[in-house]
Amino acid sequence: MFKTYYDELLHHFTRRTGTRHAAEDAVMEAYLRALQHMHAGHTIRQPRAFLYHCVRNLLASQARRSAIEADALQCLGVLGAAHSPSPEEQLDARQRLVHLQHQLNAMPAKRRDAFVLVRVHGMRYAEAAAYLGSTTAAVEKHVARALQMLHAESGATAATGRAILLLGRLQHGEPAVTRKAGQQLQRLALRDSDHANALACASRLWAQADGSKLRTVIDLPPAASAPDNPGRRAGLLAIAAMLLAGGGWGARWYWRQPLWNMALQTGLGQHLRQRMPEGSNLELAPNTRADARLYRHRRIVQLLHGEMALEVRADARRPFIVQTSWGQVRVLGTRFSVASHAHQLQVAVASGSVAVYANGAADVSDTAVPSIVLQPGHSVVIDAHGVQAVTPIAPQDVAAWTQGWLVFAQTPLPHAISRWNQYLRTPLVLPEDRADVPLRISGRYRIADPESFLRALQDMYGLQSTRRADGCIALVAPALQRRR
Repeated sequence: MFKTYYDELLHHFTRRTGTRHAAEDAVMEAYLRALQHMHAGHTIRQPRAFLYHCVRNLLASQARRSAIEADALQCLGVLGAAHSPSPEEQLDARQRLVHLQHQLNAMPAKRRDAFVLVRVHGMRYAEAAAYLGSTTAAVEKHVARALQMLHAESGATAATGRAILLLGRLQHGEPAVTRKAGQQLQRLALRDSDHANALACASRLWAQADGSKLRTVIDLPPAASAPDNPGRRAGLLAIAAMLLAGGGWGARWYWRQPLWNMALQTGLGQHLRQRMPEGSNLELAPNTRADARLYRHRRIVQLLHGEMALEVRADARRPFIVQTSWGQVRVLGTRFSVASHAHQLQVAVASGSVAVYANGAADVSDTAVPSIVLQPGHSVVIDAHGVQAVTPIAPQDVAAWTQGWLVFAQTPLPHAISRWNQYLRTPLVLPEDRADVPLRISGRYRIADPESFLRALQDMYGLQSTRRADGCIALVAPALQRRR
């Protein structure tokens, strides 16, 4: 299947995207999905149609990613501020990076993940334990043993292993643990020459295991709330090995894979709060589906349906993009909400500013001109006709549902009822002969008190609530109710 369709797919989508790199990324990801599909025991009856469908979906939902092979080399210390690496240096850097990946992949999964979180991404032991759903003591031991595995040829003794454990506590422990570890290390150094030598060896190995410069190259392991997908990991490693053997284009594809990916979904009346590894917070309203991905140079949230509140951590090197079927939003650091429904997209900003791009462009580049730049205290709606008028909104009303309130400002009644039905087990309905009447409602209502909303409808429009035989609550005018 690879030999039959690869060149055709690459040629077709290179012409469509205008860039060979983006086409290569999407085509190889499509082959990975085909591999996983077959490993799961499924049969692909029309492989060509399957691959084209996968690539189209990927290009529609993924932003074009910049080349980062030079970043990987720089992380390995090959590139300096005024140094152009020779081909030999580039080859040596790639070989060292591949060797490190092989060493990490040879470790037990828990040991590898603990080491990467602590020595590469700089987490404290307690933070790594919470991230992995483990204990601090287990993380300490995993890191120490991983370091000894990386330097198995060093001839480290049991005393060296003890010193490594204490050095880890000194650098990554909580304050009380750090003080105690420092005292123990002092006693170890003064005990005798053998222990002093063991401490010196441990210090050297610990320094050599500093992987902080590799944060953009070594993937974050999956959090405890996002179980690893063994099929995807195996598929990535298998294809990456094939591509690395095939040249630099394969290396570029491999390094552009997401560092972290999570599918998010809520049901009736549910809220879900998710913190991304880089510090941004996402909160989903009921009946919402989204996909969050963290890349080395970009953060992307695809809002498939529903509403989200976002607090984006500022990172000029890694812009944050929200993709919807109606358009996209690009930010660096701010607090705002995005709602994507069947007929429109709504964006409201509480702080900072966001650039809004209409019509669901496949890629929001650094030079793309936004349809509108939204400032704090403003909201905009995008529908099939493009960007509608900007309206003011109180900052505290942006994503007020996260605080237990539904806020309406001249909101059409059918839309307001739809919002309430995201929380109510007994839904509200309008009779068909009232659904198109241009009734609008304003006000703040507690989600825990829907009766206040029903009273407001009666006061403003004379609509009364009555329970139907199917269990729904119908909103009808008194005259209509009497005739029935």
